[in-house]
Amino acid sequence: MNCINSKRAFLLFIAVVSLIVIYLISGKFQSTDKTHTLTDCSNSTDNIKKDGVANKKGGNSYESREIDWYKFKPVSKSYWNISFIDNNKCEIKSNRYRQSEKRILVVLQEKIVDSTVGSIDGINPFEITLNKILDVFAKDKIGCTLTVFCLDNKNIHRKMALLNELNETNKNSNIFDLIISIGSESTDFLYKQYKGNIPVVTACSKDPGLMGYLGNNQTRKSNFAFTSLNVPVDIQINQLKIIYSPENGREELKNIAIIYDVDNDSAIKTQVKPLEQQAKCNKIKTFKVGIKEEQDLETNMKKVLGGMKATDKYLEKSLFWITGCTKLFDKINLINKYSEKVPVLSAVPDVVRAGDESAILSIGISFENNACLAAQYAVDVLRGSDPGRMEVGVIYPPDMVINLKKAEEANFKIPLGFIERANLIFDYTGKKVREFGKNIKTIKVEVH
Repeated sequence: MNCINSKRAFLLFIAVVSLIVIYLISGKFQSTDKTHTLTDCSNSTDNIKKDGVANKKGGNSYESREIDWYKFKPVSKSYWNISFIDNNKCEIKSNRYRQSEKRILVVLQEKIVDSTVGSIDGINPFEITLNKILDVFAKDKIGCTLTVFCLDNKNIHRKMALLNELNETNKNSNIFDLIISIGSESTDFLYKQYKGNIPVVTACSKDPGLMGYLGNNQTRKSNFAFTSLNVPVDIQINQLKIIYSPENGREELKNIAIIYDVDNDSAIKTQVKPLEQQAKCNKIKTFKVGIKEEQDLETNMKKVLGGMKATDKYLEKSLFWITGCTKLFDKINLINKYSEKVPVLSAVPDVVRAGDESAILSIGISFENNACLAAQYAVDVLRGSDPGRMEVGVIYPPDMVINLKKAEEANFKIPLGFIERANLIFDYTGKKVREFGKNIKTIKVEVH
């Protein structure tokens, strides 16, 4: 009997020791894992700074995961694991469909949270683009690892680091299957400097034709698939002429004041100059409001208002037009303040938003829709499509966003046809009543 009890005690001892060893080993492996899922992170502030994990908000739900330059907030965040390699690079891995995994290099124009980049309601266009691309990949069940590299156009050392990484890729073609360029400056850099053959898809970038990338069949790079944020300016001018017409109860448009960032070469090439030319063909005078520093807004807008009054004494046939320059996106409140109630319109749909800090109307392409198109191009390339044979991706008809509250304040009449086809509408209280072309609430339009 004692012998049996001794054997039982010995077996129990062995079982306990085994459990302890298993626990210690699993704990060791877990602590050395650098790639965190959305449910394996503590809520200490030390971990936020070290590993880029945001505070836990109840149960296993996380609001966001970020370091100082990227807020990881795709709708599909449960599909992804993210690890931050350093202050300029992170890696995002899908946690499913790994059997056919693709490796993708994402080149960001600059850090998403940066003093030189404007934001819209705290969200940067590059962030919108990257998060939307992740959502499309998840929806299409793309197993992949994305290495996200912050370029920073002003940092020559970082540019050289990227070129070195791409050169290494050329030596071993298995490193990356695709490059995604986010931002006009990163696209310009890759087009001019990258000599390899890995397919490149562009997102959140200006028109490639106006930037001089397309040329002819002999000079266009065969490994680039382009998308564009630009709506052809003749379409925008025609829409403005519908607003400023006797049929809409207004006199014809006389003046357009173009607000732009003087340091944004891509916006000048693809928006400012083409708009000047098209306006001239339609006998509309243009004024340039070039902005370098914030204080330039008041000075230059007042100067331009004086010039427009020469042909439009009461400024009833004039408007301000905001171009797609990120530096301007968080300046909409100041632009409205200095406009003297002259209507403020935009080529960027995301500048029209809820409340008072908004333009009246936009005729353009939203960052989210462009990102969705670019992501689909990327999926097609990963599945075998030839990037050099893909047409430039442009959203048509363009996105139209309307803020009726701001329109009423400026006594700006919106044609009913615009109301009917707008993607997004904010009502007379500044609240959202239509989204993705579908009414959330009944839209009441006041007829003047």
